[in-house]
This record gives sequence, structure tokens and C-alpha cells, in this order.
Amino acid sequence: MGLPFFCWKPQIPLPQRTHVDLGEELSDLQVTPVRVASDAVTLNGRYTRLTHTPQLQVRIVLERFKDRHLFRKLSAMINHLERGGYVTFGLDSAKAYGAKIKTEHTQNRTTIDVSSNLYKRYHPDSSSLDMLAASTTAPYGDEIVIESPPPIAAREYFTVVGATDAGSGGARYKIDTSSTITGDMLRFDYPVDSFVRFSDFYPRLFLPESQVGGGLLTHDHRNTYTLDLPLTYIIPQPVKAEAEPAQPAESDTSTGSTENAPRDNDDDQSGTGGGAWDGWTVVEKYDDDGVVYGGGGATDWKDGEEPELPDDIDADKEFD
Repeated sequence: MGLPFFCWKPQIPLPQRTHVDLGEELSDLQVTPVRVASDAVTLNGRYTRLTHTPQLQVRIVLERFKDRHLFRKLSAMINHLERGGYVTFGLDSAKAYGAKIKTEHTQNRTTIDVSSNLYKRYHPDSSSLDMLAASTTAPYGDEIVIESPPPIAAREYFTVVGATDAGSGGARYKIDTSSTITGDMLRFDYPVDSFVRFSDFYPRLFLPESQVGGGLLTHDHRNTYTLDLPLTYIIPQPVKAEAEPAQPAESDTSTGSTENAPRDNDDDQSGTGGGAWDGWTVVEKYDDDGVVYGGGGATDWKDGEEPELPDDIDADKEFD
């Protein structure tokens, strides 16, 4: 088992991924799901809710560590976050794992079919990780999360009781082989390109505006240091097929120069802003009978219509 880590890419023309190994277990990790919701109740009592911007608030706490070298590394990473960059965090450096599902998955299914691990290069300990661990005895295998694309962002947690090689680096995970081991099965429907990850691996985190300058890394007379980092997780999205900066470039506000903009980045950790395609513009909408009739992911569009992808979006391109 590995230890907690961060990785990120600086906002420079040819960035190299930087790893920050914490070297000890966290003091605390708190995860809170949030989303923007707006309710409406008509005069005859009909209820409707609109939701969008699904996120997870992830608070990472490491108290009273003494490693000054780690302090310097974290200071640089926080500076990157304050300027709009993304970071990745994992509780276990040997479990940097995330993959897309290959086909639509529907309610009551007990297997999950995924493509290859997209995050092997995010830590050396995960460089050969093709599949998570499985076990049929309690506490069973690794815990996974399956998430559908925004704005619906259905999310469920499962433990893996079986795992088999599906070829080309993909895998089939069993969450219950007979409905008697864990009693688990999918409760929601998940369109193609829904995301499966190790439950304590967060590939895309940013620092909310309200937390900039919020005492994220403090010390006690420089004898010990404390990291208290409240970040926001957003579900990874399909990226541009073209070799362009994945996000708006960091610029000098005094001149408007983008001379140091990232170029041909293979992911969006180094940029600022919302990325090439940051979620759907259609919100999730429920009728009073609970049926989704507007927006969300690749299916369930109003009047049965799906939105057309922009010309520069490759729907088959892997997440990053």
C-alpha cells in the first residue's frame, strides 16, 4: 500500500509533471458532495427541481509534520492552485486509477466494464496498474466510484469482489457475483463515458476562489507545519481532439501577453479556467414523477434529442 500524494503540472510552455509524496498518512480527509439546485412549486403543488454544477468538496488535512522540504513543495503547489491550476490527489500512490465505462450500464447490473487505466503516469507506483484488487471475503476488494457525466452526475460506491482482464488494458469488475455476497448492484443508469475511479483518487481538483489566501499551509514557530487544503473535485470531461492548450492560458494582466501559455499539453492540470469543454450547458430537470426529461450526459435529452458536439470535440477521446 502506498501513501498520499499530489501531482500537478506548472503553467509553462513545456511542463513536466511534479509529484509531491506526503510521506505519512493524512490526519483527515473529508468529502462532501455539492451541487447547485433550484426548486419550484406551482400553485397546484407540482414540484420541479433544476440541478447543475455537480462537485465534491475535498478537504485534505496533514497536521504537524516536520519536513521543511515537504513544506517547500506544498508551497509551490498552492501557488499553482491560487493562479487557477489543477492538481491531482490520491490517498494511495499505488492506486492512481480511473477509466471510462465501455457501454451503457443500466440499473440492477452487477458487473462494470471499463477501458484502460488513464492515470498510470500520475505516480510511479501506479505505472503498471491495469486493474484494481478484488476479494470475495470482507472487507472485500478495493472500493470504486462510478460517476455519470454532468449535469446529472449520478454517483455510487462499490467494493470489487471480482476482476478479470478484458483485453487492451480494460477490465470487468464484479460488485456482486451472486447477489448474496454484498447484495450490491447498480441503482442508476450510466451512459457511455461515465467514469470509474478508485474511491480515494481525485484526478481533477481546483482551489475555490473563496479559499485563495485562506491560510492553507501554516506553521507553529516553524517547528511543525499543517496543511489544511479545501479543494473542489469535478468529474473529468472529454478533451479536445486537436493539439491545443486544454484550458485558457495564464496571461500577464498588465500586457495581456500569453507568452508563457502551456502548449500541446496532454492534460489540463496546468491551465486555468474551465477547460475546453467544461460540462454540459443543459441542466438536469425532474418532473414531479421523478423522471428526467431534460439534459444530462449522452442520453435523456428533452424530446429525445441529443446535443451535437462541437466540431473540435472528439467524443471517443480518453478522459484526462
